[in-house]
Amino acid sequence: MILIHDFKSVLKYSALVDSLAKSEREYLASNCTETRCKKGQVLFYEESIPFGVYFLVSGMVKLYKTGDEGRAQIFQICTGDDMFGFHPVLQNAAYPDSSSTLVESVIRFIPRQVFLDLVNNSPKLSQYLLQSLSE
Repeated sequence: MILIHDFKSVLKYSALVDSLAKSEREYLASNCTETRCKKGQVLFYEESIPFGVYFLVSGMVKLYKTGDEGRAQIFQICTGDDMFGFHPVLQNAAYPDSSSTLVESVIRFIPRQVFLDLVNNSPKLSQYLLQSLSE
């Protein structure tokens, strides 16, 4: 059974970048990495420590929880330009779910401290995140 809900909790990378000043965009660009991932590659596991935030450049990623019977219960599908994995970074908590690619995908990874630096130093970004999280 596939359960999909709450697509508004995914942020769009382009809107995030648009909220940054030029120097912040340059800081972001110089500190993120881009990786091509094969279908089925796990990006993070439920209850693991978050080391950063993910942006899906292309492809599809599922966010899921593993049920008692070991079956994945999908609750969100991310598509190109979506940002995910930021909630536990902002909350200083473990990932509440797992994620893996559904097809070959290109992922941008922003280290935790880089993301937090941007949040702490950019009023526009902070406002954008608050608006997005309150939807």
